[in-house]
Amino acid sequence: MKILYTPQIKYNIKISGIATSDIAPEKHGFIIQKQFTESNNQDFSLRFYSILLLFIPESELDVINNLLIVIDKHNIAKIYRDFPLQLEIRAKKDIQQGSPVALDSIADIKRLKFRDVNNKITINDGDQVVYLFRKGPRLGLYFDFSRTLKVAELELDLGEYFKRLLYFETFLSIKNHNLYQEIVSAGWFPFISLIGVAYDNVVRYYKDPEKNIFALNTVLDTYDDKKIDELTEYWWRSILFYEKKSLIEAGLLAYKQKNQAGYINCIKNLNSEIEGIIRKALFQKGNNNPETKDLKKFIKQKALKNFNTYSSLGFPNEFAEYLNDVFFENFNINKGITPASRHGTAHGVATEDKFNQIKALQTILILDQIKFYLS
Repeated sequence: MKILYTPQIKYNIKISGIATSDIAPEKHGFIIQKQFTESNNQDFSLRFYSILLLFIPESELDVINNLLIVIDKHNIAKIYRDFPLQLEIRAKKDIQQGSPVALDSIADIKRLKFRDVNNKITINDGDQVVYLFRKGPRLGLYFDFSRTLKVAELELDLGEYFKRLLYFETFLSIKNHNLYQEIVSAGWFPFISLIGVAYDNVVRYYKDPEKNIFALNTVLDTYDDKKIDELTEYWWRSILFYEKKSLIEAGLLAYKQKNQAGYINCIKNLNSEIEGIIRKALFQKGNNNPETKDLKKFIKQKALKNFNTYSSLGFPNEFAEYLNDVFFENFNINKGITPASRHGTAHGVATEDKFNQIKALQTILILDQIKFYLS
């Protein structure tokens, strides 16, 4: 049988960490034993060269995009330039065995393994690991020289780091406080079903000082009737959604009219059904008369349970804030605050200009987000 992934071997590799500064003899200093860094970080180049020069000729460093190094307890390093890779994902939709998977089909990434159907790279607890990988224009570098490595924890950690690089722009948009607040204030959010090209276009619009509406129109055009049908076909698998199917579909049909009357009816209809589904889920848990604060707390708990990885693409904590600040936003007529929020529409104070296609689509995406949390 042919061995597909043959490593280069180096012996007597002894490394315990990377010095954070110059350390003179008899003086104290610090070393880093475990870290993940990205090519946009200041420390990346130093880590990249100081570690990889131990294993790769300097002349080859500029063309290295993927590399795996495993150093066993005998200080023998296996250097893989080709290796199998497997991601454990949560899917947004049905994926058939053997079919290609696009980024837009991934709801979250849980773990990364160095294996495929037929092959795997052996890593044992206590080994040392270096993993270099590229996604688009960016490189990620992970190393663990601590000799305390646990393989199960490594797989989860690498899943998170791989995800952060894969969805770099999404995470960056949230870290940019001013940009993120502008996005959320306009009713947008990195909804699970929006993450990918569509959310990148939302970010692009709000980063653009000229605010070229083309970027947002591209998002709206993406969510045509076919896309809405594809998005919502999975809702009815949930009994909570199925029992409200005729009511929810009335809002979806209104959206498809593509006029303001339709958007008004869509928003008013789905705003109430969003709250109704959360209330029904709470009722099943024994809370017969929940207050608004109970609804918010319940959704946050469900979100944290279903998307419990660090840096989850479900963004449970951020969505809890979004529900509070946007969906359940209070109105104040005296101050001219008249949003098309749940409270604004229920009390009839939302002004006509608040009802538009963007707000209607955002309302559909809120309902879809809650479906992921409750499923």
